[in-house]
Amino acid sequence: MRVSPSNWPHFSACEKLFALLSQEGGEARFIGGCVRDAVLNRPIGDLDIACSHRPEKTMSLLLGAGLRVIPTGLQHGTVTAIVDGIPFEITTLREDMETDGRHAVVRFTHDWKADAARRDFTMNALSCGLDGEVQDYWNGLEDAKSGIVRFIGDPRKRIEEDALRILRFFRFSAHYGQPPFEYRSLTACAEKAKLVESLSGERIQSEMLRLLEAKTASYALGIMQKEGVLVHIGLSTTEASLAAVKRLQDPILRLSALLRAMPDSPKATDALVQRWKLSNALRDTLMLLIAAKLDDIGAWDEKLLKRLLRSLGKERYMQLVTLAAAEQGKTFSTQLKLAETWEIPTFPITGAMLKSKGFSEGKALGDALKKLETLWEEADYQLSAEDLMKNAPRAIG
Repeated sequence: MRVSPSNWPHFSACEKLFALLSQEGGEARFIGGCVRDAVLNRPIGDLDIACSHRPEKTMSLLLGAGLRVIPTGLQHGTVTAIVDGIPFEITTLREDMETDGRHAVVRFTHDWKADAARRDFTMNALSCGLDGEVQDYWNGLEDAKSGIVRFIGDPRKRIEEDALRILRFFRFSAHYGQPPFEYRSLTACAEKAKLVESLSGERIQSEMLRLLEAKTASYALGIMQKEGVLVHIGLSTTEASLAAVKRLQDPILRLSALLRAMPDSPKATDALVQRWKLSNALRDTLMLLIAAKLDDIGAWDEKLLKRLLRSLGKERYMQLVTLAAAEQGKTFSTQLKLAETWEIPTFPITGAMLKSKGFSEGKALGDALKKLETLWEEADYQLSAEDLMKNAPRAIG
């Protein structure tokens, strides 16, 4: 089978790079995801390149052509070349000699099949040159087209080499697989599920947030729950939370829906934030979303909705309404339209304006501002600063 690299991003830079890497008997190919996605007619992302030269030789050829080269991971054969301002990751063909569940000791090789054998899934072991002729050593073409995410070799052994492959199996199955998931691979993931406890939070976070982007994330999460995987990363599902995930698209809202359905969700959320090493900003977002009382939002009048919109801002308001709609199986089009059509006004009175009228700094000033803001809200935000200042004595009392 042939694909068309000439239609991929940055092809002119690729031609320059391949010409250099082909010198002195070398061979270069595109490898992995870009080839898989081309086979499936999906958008092409990162262009990873494998070559037969040892990393030192690769660097020498690239530097000799005046390119900027970064020794990203020389011990594993990886360098990054900057061509026309574009970074390309280039890795020497290699095979694993030892693994400890997270890291591997590799030996460089000239054997393309041996290099392909160390990759996780058959569809990720595809490669091709500039001519687009796809090289397939492990039946990856058929698996990709059939929606089968299958480990290369013994699934249990591959998982023992790197426990992250459990989460990768479900992530790739969510994005590229067709139910039911491949039996031998799924069985191995279930048997080895406890190994994910050894993974760093950053690695769990990366895989799970990418899984939550998948169209069929709800199905994959349901299988992970059934097979006892989620418990080892601080997450669980219910029938209702999976239904909400299916209606949502945003990964953070999907995660919020799952967390809201967990027992003692604030505690569960805090534990997950720490386990997954999530940022403080993301923690604040999740805490706001899981704490919100959304059951009666459909009955709120416009006055209450405007107050919520003003207090949260458009983004947070939209998140809450979208989450509520997904959990309740409704559309809430009126509530969502408000955020699109109503320009949030700015309260026209400042503390400085009141101080100019004789108010001193302190609690009295704060109370006065709150009373005037309430008056402004009750008038549907129509009172000007002049109107409010005229009403200040009466409103403040």
